[in-house]
Amino acid sequence: MSPRIGRSLCLTCLAVLTGVFGIVVNTAAEKPALDPAFSTRSYAINVSRHSAKLYNEGTDRLKSGKYKEAIPYLVDAVKESPGNVDALDHLGICLRRIGQYADAVKVYDLSIRTNPKNPIPYGNLGLIYLTHLKDYQRAALLYGKVIEIDPKNPEGWYGAGEVDFNKQEYGTAIDYYLKAAELYRLMKSPVIRDAYFKLGVCYVQKLPADDHSAALYFLRAKQAGLELPEKVESFTRKILQSR
Repeated sequence: MSPRIGRSLCLTCLAVLTGVFGIVVNTAAEKPALDPAFSTRSYAINVSRHSAKLYNEGTDRLKSGKYKEAIPYLVDAVKESPGNVDALDHLGICLRRIGQYADAVKVYDLSIRTNPKNPIPYGNLGLIYLTHLKDYQRAALLYGKVIEIDPKNPEGWYGAGEVDFNKQEYGTAIDYYLKAAELYRLMKSPVIRDAYFKLGVCYVQKLPADDHSAALYFLRAKQAGLELPEKVESFTRKILQSR
């Protein structure tokens, strides 16, 4: 799975920041932190040229944020070639982004039945159960499946970290985020900044807190291109200058 589009801090992370650093944020427009939207690898089976063309037309509209316009193209792509799980996965994304979560779940379930070796629908389902349905147990199982199918895919590890983060189990979340960060580093992915930032928050929140480790990861996130909230920046500077 490739870096996500429109990625931002999750609501739980923002709540933590508000409590720890006194940061006031507007969460109304926030998108989920984890958004494994697009893949550079195809898992489709026996796809006709016409189905591929429809898929490309739909995906172009999806990438432009025209979710409702994309849906008919992706539906027709699947009708043309039922094995086109890439179209199913992108159809699920469109349905999720317009708030039709139950329909998105059905689409991802169909994608899994069509090709159980495809990790993408497990990750996308995990996102729905994590951020919308708040079923952390189910989300954990789904991200575990991503890890089982493709252990070198950082999204499974990052998603597992998100589950434990939301459960306030910061110690185990750190383990998952560290694994995700290492894989993002090997991929030279800019998404590593998000893993570093989450590690910083975890080190602040865990008991006992480790402010120095937190500051180091906040600094890494900044160095990787993430703009830190002003009070996080101030916290980081204060902690590192005290050493």
